[in-house]
Amino acid sequence: MRFFNKTMLWLIIVSVAVLMTVLGAVGEEVEAEVVQTPVDAVAHQAMMAAPTPAPPSPVEPTKVVEEEVISSQDEIYEEWNNWCEPLEYENQCKTDDDCKEIVHAVQRPLRCVAPWWREKGSDLKLCAPGFSGKVERRWRRARLRELIGQQYFDEPQRCSDWSWEVLLSKKGNPYKFERQWENGKPVHKQHWRCGGQWRQAEELTKFLWLIYKRETSARPWKRHRLNPDKAANERAYVKQAKRYGWIVETKCVGKKKRCRSHDRYITDTYPDPEAKEQNPHYGNRYRWAFGNGGLGQNTALWAASWDTMAPPEILCLEPVQFETYLRNARSIVKKLNGGIDCDGDLKKDYWDKAPTWAVVHRGASGGKVCPPKNRASTERYRKLFNGRAKSLGLNPEKVVTLEMLGKPIPKEGQNARLQELLTILDEKLPAPFEQ
Repeated sequence: MRFFNKTMLWLIIVSVAVLMTVLGAVGEEVEAEVVQTPVDAVAHQAMMAAPTPAPPSPVEPTKVVEEEVISSQDEIYEEWNNWCEPLEYENQCKTDDDCKEIVHAVQRPLRCVAPWWREKGSDLKLCAPGFSGKVERRWRRARLRELIGQQYFDEPQRCSDWSWEVLLSKKGNPYKFERQWENGKPVHKQHWRCGGQWRQAEELTKFLWLIYKRETSARPWKRHRLNPDKAANERAYVKQAKRYGWIVETKCVGKKKRCRSHDRYITDTYPDPEAKEQNPHYGNRYRWAFGNGGLGQNTALWAASWDTMAPPEILCLEPVQFETYLRNARSIVKKLNGGIDCDGDLKKDYWDKAPTWAVVHRGASGGKVCPPKNRASTERYRKLFNGRAKSLGLNPEKVVTLEMLGKPIPKEGQNARLQELLTILDEKLPAPFEQ
């Protein structure tokens, strides 16, 4: 037993010695291989003489610059600053002579007028365009009639061959209707007796002129600055932000369990990162704070009907304001003819009457197509509309069809058509006053 233990011990010692010898040989072989690696002496000296490179500087985080996304059609909208009246009138005056040398944004003569918002006892007056006179209103109505004849109806040649020069009176007053007399009674000229689409064009002219004159006295460049208009435009600016590629954050005034839209105020406005395009004009909310155009349209609601990338001042152009209104009127006629679920019972309800001029006006202007809850108030406004319509020779209870609203301007290529219509109007019907 003792001999066996000594033998095992010697075997272990010998094994360890042999293992150490083998490991030492392998280490010397590796060291010899490293030392024997060929090195170019010239390159080695040049490498040693080269200065030690500085340690790399920490990489600065890349700054993401949010570029303003501009629509491909933005070139057409470069002249937006000349379409509406200025946001603020800053030129004070005492007489009309002080305003003669001031150039107005809409190229219209200015007068020295008292602003409606001035305080009592103040003598503040500013250079601003006043209400349109008879000559200008006749000129605006002639432009409306020419626009309808150029775009919305294919009139027979015998009806569209005449020009508005026949409306010049013997005294030279522009755009004054002359009348012929037979047996002591006035009769219209022959071109007023044309039927078919000419008659439909006359009815559409009267319908749009009724709204045009009632809202702004036929001033297409007008901004609507009254407090109810500003409040309605601000609410629409918040609700319609997604359509223009923006996000508008609001906060409730005070602590209320139910915060309605008119109890909120805007805290922040920024582009929507998920939107494909952002309207480059939507960030300046002051430009969207007023209603624009001759029809008193809510800017954020109606501008998108033309183009979500358009500036808010687009509604001050006559073809745009009338076309956007007619697009809404056509949708109202389709809804009323097809039926609408007004009471939520999943069954289509039909209007108690066919879509007449009065019903279309109520739906297109107010967006309400279901039977009203407050019928007394609705009937009162309906009576006022009927009186104004009859004074122009328009039957307010006549049924309206899509053909009576004319051919729409196609969405594709609408800006090119807009430029064409503006050129035609300016060439055929120049302004009756000095520009």
